[in-house]
This record gives sequence, structure tokens and C-alpha cells, in this order.
Amino acid sequence: MNDSHTHAQLHQSGRGELLLKLAEMTAGVPGSYAAHQRLAESSDMTERDVLYQLGKLSDADLAVSSGRMSGGWRLTPEGARIATGLRTSLEEGQLRLEHTMRTILENLKAADGEAARDDWMSWDLHEDGRTPVAPEEREQALDLLEETKHTKSLNTLQASHLRVEITSRGRTALMRPDALLTSGLFDRGQTMSFEQRVGIQAQTFNNEGGAIQTGDHSIQNITITNAQIERISEGIAATREVLAREDLDELVRSEVSAVVDELEAAADQQAETGVLHALITKATMAAAGAAGSAAGGAVIQSLAAIGAAIV
Repeated sequence: MNDSHTHAQLHQSGRGELLLKLAEMTAGVPGSYAAHQRLAESSDMTERDVLYQLGKLSDADLAVSSGRMSGGWRLTPEGARIATGLRTSLEEGQLRLEHTMRTILENLKAADGEAARDDWMSWDLHEDGRTPVAPEEREQALDLLEETKHTKSLNTLQASHLRVEITSRGRTALMRPDALLTSGLFDRGQTMSFEQRVGIQAQTFNNEGGAIQTGDHSIQNITITNAQIERISEGIAATREVLAREDLDELVRSEVSAVVDELEAAADQQAETGVLHALITKATMAAAGAAGSAAGGAVIQSLAAIGAAIV
């Protein structure tokens, strides 16, 4: 089991909160132990529940008892490592994105299945104890929900997700709280078939807002023009500037950079738009590993700008 699945299971079971409390109480004092009574006092669990959950953490080699009559628990080295990753995931990583995406689906269902941009921008999406979800995080979450067909959106070249509708797939996902919407996005080394993922099909209407992106997002193959190549090149240069930011996760930087190189080569060869959109989607999914951070959001927005240049 990889770390992302471990973090999710700990969080969903309630043991994640206990693991973080234990890390907090024993921080800075090597060899120190925390009494289960203190852990119960700082949480919503009873002492009996705390002991049960500590036993589960011990079975997973994440926590260890002092073995003394006075009691006391501390994290194992593996427990300390997992706790650090879990905290990051909740604050700016996968679990924050997961919560944002799932809460959007819940709000859509409660709103009779659809909502306008002003509605979803006003929703309270943050998890208790965490910072509010910024507008760019909402956009990222909606982009991924649309790409994975949990929602359908009305988009123009000027603005995305003017109207969002939950799909049957999205409703089904709400029936499976144990299934991660972000599964696969954070599984390092897992191969994904991006040819089967989404592209963008532009359908032009007489509309003051411009061309509307709609339909089932099947890939439309059109050879790009020289003007589009120029705009794509400008977008790639801008993306590489963002990728050079020091606060970007190094693995995300490496993965996105490799796909951007592929994208540049494909554009130089005047590849069809479906190929280019598949590469942009591939790069965006790689950038999702840093979704929630300022640098990750900037990368995703930069890639979206390249996609807009191809429409």
C-alpha cells in the first residue's frame, strides 16, 4: 500500500487525528510518551476508543506502548514519517483536494444537481480546522471532476464552469465514501492511459461569451495552425518559468517538465489537437501532485492557458 492510500485510510478511520495528536504531544522530547488519557482529553474519543485505536496503530507499526504500568505511547519512526505526510496531505495535498472535490459533489446534489459559478464560488468547502478553500483551488477541483466525468460544465474561452452539473457517475461516487476521487493522481509510478482520458471538443455557437466547450469531451483531431503554434510556444515558455519555482515539489517538476517537452515536440510537428490535448491532460494530472500549493496551482493554470490556445 502506498502512502497516499495509508493517509486516506487513517483519515477516514479517525486514526489519523490520533496519530497527529500523538506526534504533537511527543514532539521535541526524544523518547517521550503520551498517556492515553491525555489523548482522549484532546479529542472527541473516549479513553476506551483511544486505546482501541492505539492498538490498531500499533498493529500497523505506527505507534508503540511504553509497556509500563503507568502507560504511555509514542510514534515509531515509520509512524513519525507517516504523520508528517498525513499533515501535509491534509493541509495542501491529496486529502485537501479529495475533501474539496467530494464537498463540491455533495453541494451539487443538495442544489438539485446543478449550480452557477456564483453559487459554487460561495460554498463553504473547507474541512474543520483547515484554511478556507481559495478560488483557484475550487477551479482545480472542478477541472478534475469534469475530466473524470463526475461533473459536466458549461465553459467559455473567458471563464470556466459557468454552470456545473453533477453526473450519474458523480452521484454514484457519493455512495462510496471509501473510494478516493483522486485515486491514481497521487500514485507515483502508476501508469495511466491518457489516450482514454479527456480531450476538448469545441462547438461554436453565436454567443457573446465566445466558443463554448461542451459535450462529452471526446477528442477532436484538427491540425493546428502556425498562429496556434506560436501561442503554444509562448504558453510553454511561461509554464517552464513556473516550473522553475523553488517551492514546487521536485518530483512534480520532473514529471511535468518531461510531458511539456513532449508537448513542445508535438507542437513543432504540427500534431493534431487531440494529441496535444491528451499531452496537456497528462501534464495536468502530473501537476495534481502539487494541487493545493501556490506553485502547483500556478502550473495547472499555466497548462490550462496552453489548452485555451489550441481551441
